[in-house]
Amino acid sequence: MASLLLPLRANANYKLFLIEFLAVFLWVTSTLFAYFLTATPLLHSLSPSIRSLHPAYVFYSLLVALMAIWEIFGLALGSTFNPCVTISLTLAGETAPIHAIVVIFAQFLAHIAAAFVVRICANILHKDIDGIFHPPQPHKHISYSKAVVIEALITALLCVVALSLKHIFHEKATFKKWSLMTMLVVAVLDVAGEWTGGCMNPAMSFALAVLEGHWAAHSVYWVGPMVGAVVAACMYNNILRTRRRGIRERMRARKDRAATKKI
Repeated sequence: MASLLLPLRANANYKLFLIEFLAVFLWVTSTLFAYFLTATPLLHSLSPSIRSLHPAYVFYSLLVALMAIWEIFGLALGSTFNPCVTISLTLAGETAPIHAIVVIFAQFLAHIAAAFVVRICANILHKDIDGIFHPPQPHKHISYSKAVVIEALITALLCVVALSLKHIFHEKATFKKWSLMTMLVVAVLDVAGEWTGGCMNPAMSFALAVLEGHWAAHSVYWVGPMVGAVVAACMYNNILRTRRRGIRERMRARKDRAATKKI
C-alpha cells in the first residue's frame, strides 16, 4: 500500500511545485517589469504626460495594474508567493512541512528565473540598464540592527494578515483578499521603502543579488523577514487563534443556553 501511495504523493508535490512556480514567476515578472518601466525613460517616451507625475505613484499604479491579474490568479490557486508567508503558515500548522519545502523551493526558483527573464527583455528594450535591478539596501543613515527590526516588523504584519485571510474572508473571495494584500504592500512600500526598500521577501532580495552580483547588507533581508515570519506565527497561534476559539466557544454556549430555554 505504501508503494502505491508514493507515486501519488510525488505527483501531488510535482503539481504543487508547478502551480507555485507559475504563479510566483508571473507575479515577480510583473513587479520587476513595472519597476523597469518607471526606472527608465521608456514609459515617458510612450506618454510624455507621465513626466509630471511622481515616479513612486507611477510605480504603484503600474504595480497594481500589472500584478492584479497574476496575483488574483495565484491566490485563487492557493499560492503564497513569499517564503516568509509559507514559513508562517507552516509554523501555525496551516501547511504540511513537506509541502512548505516544495513551495519554498518553487518560490526561490521562480524569483531567480523571473529576474533573469526581465533582465533579458529589459536589455532588448533599453540598452542602459546597469544598476536598475539593484537588490534592496538599507538607508545609509540607519544601522544594521534597525534595518533588521524594520524588515522584521513589516514582514510580521504581512504574515499576520496573510494568516488571518481565511478568517476574514470567504474561501472564494479572491478579489477581496487581493485588495487587502495589495493595499498593505503599497502602504508598507510607501512607509518603509525609504529605509530598507520594504522587501519582506528573502527570495526577491536573493534573486536580485544573484542577478547583479551585489551582496552588501544582504543578510538584513534574510534575518529580518525570517524573524518576522516566526513572530507572526507565534502571534497567530497564541493570540488571534486563541481569541477566535474563545469567541466561537462563547457563541456556542449562548446558542446552547437559548436552545435550553426554548425547551
